[in-house]
Amino acid sequence: MSLMRILLLLSCCCCWSLVSAQEAPSEQTLFNTVKQQMLQEKELNHQREQQFLQQTKQQASRVQALKKELAQLDREEKSLQQRFNDNEIKISYLNKQWEEKSGELSEVFSQQKEFIQSLKESIIASPTNIHHPERLMLFDGLGQGKLVSIQEMQQSLDLLRQELDLRARIEKKPAQVVLPSGEVTELEVVRLGHFTLAGSAGFIVYDAEQNAAYMPSEQPPAALVEQIQSLSLSSPVAVVDITRGLLLKHAAQQPSVVERLGQGGIVGYIIVGLGCLGVLVAAWRLLYLSEVARRVSQQIKQIDKLSLANPVGRVVSVYQPQLKDNVAALELRISEALAREVGKLEAGHGFVKLLSAVAPLLGLLGTVTGMIATFQSITQYGTGDPKLMAGGISQALVTTVLGLIAAIPLIFAHHVIQSRAKKLGYILNEQTAAYIAQRMESSHG
Repeated sequence: MSLMRILLLLSCCCCWSLVSAQEAPSEQTLFNTVKQQMLQEKELNHQREQQFLQQTKQQASRVQALKKELAQLDREEKSLQQRFNDNEIKISYLNKQWEEKSGELSEVFSQQKEFIQSLKESIIASPTNIHHPERLMLFDGLGQGKLVSIQEMQQSLDLLRQELDLRARIEKKPAQVVLPSGEVTELEVVRLGHFTLAGSAGFIVYDAEQNAAYMPSEQPPAALVEQIQSLSLSSPVAVVDITRGLLLKHAAQQPSVVERLGQGGIVGYIIVGLGCLGVLVAAWRLLYLSEVARRVSQQIKQIDKLSLANPVGRVVSVYQPQLKDNVAALELRISEALAREVGKLEAGHGFVKLLSAVAPLLGLLGTVTGMIATFQSITQYGTGDPKLMAGGISQALVTTVLGLIAAIPLIFAHHVIQSRAKKLGYILNEQTAAYIAQRMESSHG
């Protein structure tokens, strides 16, 4: 208020100074002007006070009305809460009466719901859906209520009979198949019950989660794939995978012979090379001894016609009539010839025996090397991922197997060729001694 007066006085002074520059008004005029302005200001302030008091009364009335409305809402809330509690008690009472009246039917309904759920899961996981996908829509809303109706029971039994009938069939129909490239195409698919699915390019696996059939990029051995390709509805033989794809997947992941050899590493290839070399040497010696045995047999039949193409002929040819009186010299000549021929018969046998002993030792070397690689993998990466240890373990096992596979045949081969060589040596000694004795007897006679 004082600020307004000061401003008013300042304005008056300014006006006075302006007016006084031209004409100086009287003091009474100036007083009247100031008084009139003060009265106007007082009237304005009074109007403002009345307006403020009126707004205050309106706000108080509004607050009072809102309090009454809040009290009314509180009463309604209490009434609704009481009704809710009464309804809860009533529902609980009615449920209790329903349970008492239903008795054993509740257990029947529970079992029926479990049956419907189990049937649904079984049909969803069944490969028969590849030819009959429309059946899955029949389960929408089935058994979802509190009670199971007669119609729902009948529908579930019909679905069960249909599923059993489809599992007993062999069907060949077009179906949507996801190829290894990701492309979806329609192929002729043969379904053997609910076990095996096959197409023109190989086996097919049904994915229950995606409700789709896909062709794995890795197929089982070619023989099984060819059998499936030639499969018809009247085929007497068929490949059945009772695990629904697990066995076929396992068969497809089986490594080939070349891959197995690769798992053995450098040591494995060395074992295979030495084993093949030993087998070739043993086969060569076996053929050689067989040919020698044939020639010796012919020489025995024609002992009077000596031939230098066989050991018997070469040994007995050292006999000379002029040495009949010098027994020591004759024995030395015969012993020398026998030693030479026996050496030829037993050539290469020691090499085969050496390879049969070295092969398992190399297998043991590969085992140790593989275990070292396994322990290094464990040290670096831990035991969290078994695949990181599979390489070293595979090398250890494969080299052991290769060493035994190479050694066992070589041991048998060495025994066979050694036995034949000894047998030929006995025959050579016997026939030589008999021939020399016969010639000496004839010369003395």
